[in-house]
Amino acid sequence: MAIKKARSVRKIVSVLGIVLLFVVLFFVIGLFVDIQIILKYNYTPIPFTFTLPFVGALIGLLLASRITRNIIGTK
Repeated sequence: MAIKKARSVRKIVSVLGIVLLFVVLFFVIGLFVDIQIILKYNYTPIPFTFTLPFVGALIGLLLASRITRNIIGTK
């Protein structure tokens, strides 16, 4: 029972880590895009800094579920 619990905790931590990595990555990309739009056009129609992390979270969640399923070997 303890081994099964340790696997589930390890899976949760790894999924959260991967999702957080993608959220931060997409946040930085959105920040860069916003800065470029502001510098070039002097306005930003869509705040990419706050919309891209949601996309990153979805992509990270999908990839994390695939990765952890293969690494940990849950059935």
